[in-house]
Amino acid sequence: MTQSKEETDVDIALTQRKSDVDIAPIFGDVVFVVGKGHDQTNLRVSSWLLKSASKVFAAMFGPHFAEGQKLSGSNLITVPLPDDDPFAMSILCSELHLRTDMVPDKFNISEIYEIARLIDKYDCHIALKRLFQVWFMENKGTTSPTDLALQMVCASLFSDATAFTNITHELVMRYGEPYINLWDDGVSSFVPWKALGMLEAERSWLRSQIDAILLNYMRSECSVDHGCTYSLYWLGHCMEHIFLGTYDSQWTYNPPCSRAIEKLRASDIPEVDHVVIHSCRCGDDADEHELPDFNLLSLSDKLSRLSHKGLCLDCVRTSGNVKAGHCREESGAHMPRP
Repeated sequence: MTQSKEETDVDIALTQRKSDVDIAPIFGDVVFVVGKGHDQTNLRVSSWLLKSASKVFAAMFGPHFAEGQKLSGSNLITVPLPDDDPFAMSILCSELHLRTDMVPDKFNISEIYEIARLIDKYDCHIALKRLFQVWFMENKGTTSPTDLALQMVCASLFSDATAFTNITHELVMRYGEPYINLWDDGVSSFVPWKALGMLEAERSWLRSQIDAILLNYMRSECSVDHGCTYSLYWLGHCMEHIFLGTYDSQWTYNPPCSRAIEKLRASDIPEVDHVVIHSCRCGDDADEHELPDFNLLSLSDKLSRLSHKGLCLDCVRTSGNVKAGHCREESGAHMPRP
């Protein structure tokens, strides 16, 4: 089917709009050639505006680098940036030029991650921190482990200690598999490996608190101080179903702590088979006693008070231990635990 001249002109215009972006049509003196191959994009920008927002650009277009020495009042210079993402670079430059008309209203977390990498690379944190927080809030509430890992990287790049604590809290609560599965190059390049160990430690601590609540409840309900045979069987039965139960394919290692708590609150655990243990004696001289009537609904209040804090960004970044009083985010979980 042959296209009309009007349709052909539209296709050409769309192609030009994609590959050549005139962000600074009047004062633009630099053309960034961003990316490689088919996705390569040319961005016309103003070196003066970029220098005012970024120390890296200020140095690049200063008198000591070739790019700055080529600048003149009338000639455009070309700067190749083959390793940068074209879309992310166009958003960064558009925001620094106040060209909000060239910026989408919403971004997904992968796009924010790419933009955050460039903001960190070109040191534009101060100029774009508020915008980052707005973009970040629009993606708040995600439960995808991969998205949470990218959000953690973004919070670290922007030194947002509060966001970092909140995101790592979600990772501790909602992720059941080994954290090494999330630690690809995109994460490990920006977040220290130390954070992986801290996340594992925090999750283990939280699981131990759930165990302790169940153990203390068993002891309080059973007339035998140390727990009778039936009570111990009931405890193992609960542990098996909240931590080793079968769940959907997203969680294949261990159920997340959040799911274990939800199951306990909802009493979503099969009853113990009374045929297996219908009575017990707690020692040769002990009298047979009535089996405890365990009611998980009575645990709701204790579980609601079970709180966990996300990681402290300052503790993650330091090689040693930081006292809580010296950290910016006082609500974060500090290492070692106080």
